[in-house]
Amino acid sequence: VFTFPQRTTESEKVAPHQMASELIVRVRCKEGTKRVNIALDSTYADLLSATVSTFAADGVPLPPPESLALFRDHTRHERITDLGRTLAADRVTRGHMFGLCVEGELSSKQLSKQAAPSKPFPNPVPVRSTREDDSALPSSQKPNRRNMTLSELLKMRIEVHNQKDPENVAGVKIDLQAGQAFGNYVQNQTAYSVPRIGILFGRPSDEDDSVEVHAIFEPAQSCVDGKLVLLNESELERFTHLVSAFKLSCVGVIISHTSDCKVEATAHELSLAASRQPSPSSPFALLLLHATPEGPKVEAYELSQDFVRLYERKLIITDEEVAKRPISKWEKREKGVQFVQFADEIYFDLDYRWSLPVECFLVPISLVFIKTAFETRFPIENRVLHPTPTDLREHLEAFNDRSFASRLRDYHLLFYLSSTIGLETVLEMSERILQDGPIEEGHQLLINMLAES
Repeated sequence: VFTFPQRTTESEKVAPHQMASELIVRVRCKEGTKRVNIALDSTYADLLSATVSTFAADGVPLPPPESLALFRDHTRHERITDLGRTLAADRVTRGHMFGLCVEGELSSKQLSKQAAPSKPFPNPVPVRSTREDDSALPSSQKPNRRNMTLSELLKMRIEVHNQKDPENVAGVKIDLQAGQAFGNYVQNQTAYSVPRIGILFGRPSDEDDSVEVHAIFEPAQSCVDGKLVLLNESELERFTHLVSAFKLSCVGVIISHTSDCKVEATAHELSLAASRQPSPSSPFALLLLHATPEGPKVEAYELSQDFVRLYERKLIITDEEVAKRPISKWEKREKGVQFVQFADEIYFDLDYRWSLPVECFLVPISLVFIKTAFETRFPIENRVLHPTPTDLREHLEAFNDRSFASRLRDYHLLFYLSSTIGLETVLEMSERILQDGPIEEGHQLLINMLAES
């Protein structure tokens, strides 16, 4: 049986009522970062008032809300001017980090952006460079760098730094059953012969700056030349819609390596993970599962902010473009090291580079295991053996001593039902499943008929 290397903590039971429709966001200012509880239909003015109260409760007085400026993210690039607008209207997600400062602290650059119109989240954050993005311009209109002054060249420079501390997520708390279900399949069924990816769904922890992983969705996938390719996006969209009814969203990916893999991670895997991150400021983790002589090894990372920003700017070149580019002097010097290559020169460690080792963009974070309110016992989607009505009947019979709602507490079971009795029908039952309430007789009859078919 697959077992994760244990960095154990006490079992943490996540009760259903903890998934209630209350939004927890983070607000950062020079006095520190606080988690603020706010209702989903609250306005930004309500958020400012709640922030002042939260800081005051911890003995940190802030000026009154009317003297504060609220920004769309912690980098304070764009101020929120319409304080009467609701957070729900901008699709603010749980765990989002806002920026905050006193009016007098605003720079002239930030003041010029105060009149910017409101737009929905997520809002990609630009790289640290102030350079204009001229990649879409024809060559005749691109700036001639040879005729530029030193200050102009410095302003165009794309700077990348070696990030040491996590920015949006400090650790991962993964449901042990969900993790073992993924690990068992990789170890016992595929025997680490091909890489495999799972999409992590969960929510920010109520206790610290980590994320809780409640479910791992295994999308239809293939491996082409050793690289993972995801198939059937509609299934992933359906699963995302399903778990959103239980207040879960995408919080990361887990990727297993083959037994002969000698690298920590590849540029393709980092790009694949970045493509799944809801927004640059969302808490998001990358888990890597390796086969070692001592047993399975799982490591957790956050993608560095620089990598996410470079990916958003389309400055990470594709594998096909890498093959056409000559090997740089750094890559010749560091054989066996995986590199990320760029579409433009970047400035790193007092030098201009066209590529950097993958490890420069991985920030280690903690990994522990917990017990959540849902279980992972039903056969999982997109494996060799697909779930059948017989699996449904055996599952219901195995937990016959529980309430009907409790027997349905398995995200993979609910996903199977969404493909048979319909997603809308499953969503109608979601609140009763969360609260362990009575399932409507018509819905029970429909599920029992399917199990006997």
